[in-house]
Amino acid sequence: MSVEFIKPAGARPAAKRKPVKATAPVVSLDQPGILRIGNLMAVLGLIHASIYARVADGRLPAPDGHDGRPYRGTEYVSAVLDSRYSAGATNCAGSAK
Repeated sequence: MSVEFIKPAGARPAAKRKPVKATAPVVSLDQPGILRIGNLMAVLGLIHASIYARVADGRLPAPDGHDGRPYRGTEYVSAVLDSRYSAGATNCAGSAK
């Protein structure tokens, strides 16, 4: 006995996702605004897998919101960078350099 799968009429193949690239934010971190994962990668110097792993571990806070894609406010990034450079001996994840 054979099984045949029939696609519904008008069905399109699933879109392939492109890898996220680090892109510098176009807004100043001193102004209100939102940053996507690519902006965080550029500012924090981490790959997206590291950012999500640190969110899962609790070393970085979860995204501020979702509008189809997660985003963070510029206040979040400013706070992370301030804590990163004011601590001196620790990086943004809170572990020793």
